[in-house]
Amino acid sequence: MKKIKYLIIFLLTVSSIIGQTKNEVFQYTLKLDSSILFVDNSKHNWYTLEFKTDSLQKIKGNMFFFNGKPIQIGSLYFDSKKISIMGSAKAEKLALKEHKTWELTYQKNALRKNLRSGNEFYYGKNEKPFLIWWFKTPQNCDVPKGDIEISNSISNGVEGSGDKDFVKKATYQLFLDFVIDGGTIVVISLPVLEDETLSGEINKLKTIANSLNVYGNYIDLGVLKRRLKDKEKYFVRDSMNLVEVEIPDWMNIIKSPFNFFIATFPEKDNIVNACSMVWEYKSDSTSFQSFIKKRQLKNSDRENVRILEKDAKIQREIYSRKDTWFLCQDVYMEGDHVFCFINFTATTTTYDFNVERFNELIQKIHFK
Repeated sequence: MKKIKYLIIFLLTVSSIIGQTKNEVFQYTLKLDSSILFVDNSKHNWYTLEFKTDSLQKIKGNMFFFNGKPIQIGSLYFDSKKISIMGSAKAEKLALKEHKTWELTYQKNALRKNLRSGNEFYYGKNEKPFLIWWFKTPQNCDVPKGDIEISNSISNGVEGSGDKDFVKKATYQLFLDFVIDGGTIVVISLPVLEDETLSGEINKLKTIANSLNVYGNYIDLGVLKRRLKDKEKYFVRDSMNLVEVEIPDWMNIIKSPFNFFIATFPEKDNIVNACSMVWEYKSDSTSFQSFIKKRQLKNSDRENVRILEKDAKIQREIYSRKDTWFLCQDVYMEGDHVFCFINFTATTTTYDFNVERFNELIQKIHFK
């Protein structure tokens, strides 16, 4: 098969900066109807992004081929103990600004050129800040060159033959930065080519930013693939088909042990609320009240407990933990053949943001 060769002159972000650390990197792409879902399931990443393209072809490391040019997708970790990001949009923006300053200084020193740069903050879902920034590619200086060869089977829309080199120069280097997990900066970097406009490529980055979905822990890839494939309501069921939970579209399922499921809620200020559910089949020696007391003993650090609801088949309690930083609910439910325990954990700043979603989930639990 013939190869089409692209010689693209561009500036690459320093690989040691936007590449993942020594932890293993688990990045995947899943084909959707008219886009590609990028999944990063590496430690302290755990997010997805949607790219409006037919193909996101991996080249090497964290570099991919996207819409006719290279794009890098990586992350770096910073000391979140020194800069407290969780719960503070102001600190989140500061961390993004500091990374831009650091990266731009590195590029200036490496190129020995003054670089004309600009930036803007873009606010996505739930007012999450994204920093979009760029610098103009300096003329008449030595810049890295990248040779990219791809098969003509993925070169749709490109004129010419495999015997011809296409040379495109970059006019800008463009970045999209955002913070997840309170201590990880994700960096997407790509060149703006001479036949493109800076404003047009910025708008494409904003579309990518709007698709961000943060999971908060390791993504259950099997569940994710099934939900994408079926495109219908997704249910969690126990092995005996006695418990059925309809999973709302906004809820993310993460890896969990047998007889247990853990899910997370939409991110707010770098905080991801979570809920867990465990079920226990009835026996003659276990009553609903004994099931409740056993679970309460396992959660012995509860403070300021109040009962929200109590009847023969359900009991709901609200309480705080860890010096009132966490605000939680415990829900105990009884079916004909099974007991269930559901825990919702939030912070005092995100509880109100997600509690109605949790209420929705409780209504979607059914016993058979």
